[in-house]
Amino acid sequence: MSVVDLALSPLAQKLVDPTSPKPLRMLAARGLAPALAPAEVVLVALALVSDDDPAVRTAALAFASAPPKGPLETAIRNAANEAALAFVHAGIALHPDSLCELFRHPFATDALRESIVKNAHIDALMHLAAIDAVLGTSPRALRALASHVESTPALRARCDEIASRVSVESSESPAATAHEPGVDVQDISSSTSPHADDASGVNALPNEAVDATIQELCIALEAPPPEADVETDERRVLPLRKFLETLSVAQKIRRATIGTGEERAILVRDTNRLVADAAITSPRIQENEVLRIAANRSVSSDVIRTIGESRDWMKSYPIKVVLTQNPRTPLPIAMRILLTLREADLKRIATSRSVPGAIAAAAKREMQKKKG
Repeated sequence: MSVVDLALSPLAQKLVDPTSPKPLRMLAARGLAPALAPAEVVLVALALVSDDDPAVRTAALAFASAPPKGPLETAIRNAANEAALAFVHAGIALHPDSLCELFRHPFATDALRESIVKNAHIDALMHLAAIDAVLGTSPRALRALASHVESTPALRARCDEIASRVSVESSESPAATAHEPGVDVQDISSSTSPHADDASGVNALPNEAVDATIQELCIALEAPPPEADVETDERRVLPLRKFLETLSVAQKIRRATIGTGEERAILVRDTNRLVADAAITSPRIQENEVLRIAANRSVSSDVIRTIGESRDWMKSYPIKVVLTQNPRTPLPIAMRILLTLREADLKRIATSRSVPGAIAAAAKREMQKKKG
């Protein structure tokens, strides 16, 4: 499916262009694209799942596996056409609430609704079966619900009831099923989108204004040409920490993503969560850096949580040990790690005065279990 099918704005189309700067595509793949309308955040991230660059693809897949609820619901509500709805459905494992939002969307076709039902689990089927007004006008979706492998006798009986009711209503009035509660047919036929909140901002700008926006972002995220390397000139006269404080948020994100380990060590403690997250998820970060960050008590709990939830970093035993001793580590993560530690490390944690009391007590209990 092309970006044209998705009816993306000119700015969004340029963000998914493989020739766009990689740092800009990385931000978009993680759902952090600056100046992008909220309705397109999810669509752009999903489009980047097929990017040529492995790092961009990985970031986009990570976003698709657990998209923020707000942008996801906005993407569904403000979808410009059926293709955008189908794109979201194909790319993300949706929560039942989001599936229902997709199912009752005015632009959802009977074919899409059938696909939604066929791919839904039993908990989602129960929610979809309650939307009888939509099922009554979607015969393929109704048949899919009745024949679903996980459909219960109660669900099949409900399908028969809806089908019977629709049959009676149709015989009484051919137009009876043309109107569904909550869906204004006249509004659908007279507009290209059920929501018009994208009519302002970047998406409404002419192409030249979009080009200017892209150029501004590229200046912030891409290195200036050698003859005008302002950053290099300033770094000759400023200590690194002072220099980083002079940068904009976009420039800090760039340095956190592609800069040196020394820069990441500073930026991972930045008060802006986007900057700190870019530092800890940088594709250039090394295990020894993560070990130092995991042991640092001035790092935010969000950063520590990112380390503790990373499968890659949780393969490192030293990182697991220091996480259990850092009071910033969320308690559930620290407790889970304790179960994997060796007896000698458990003993040291149990007798340490520098670890939280709950962790020391849990280490003592775990040590007793291993002994006895």
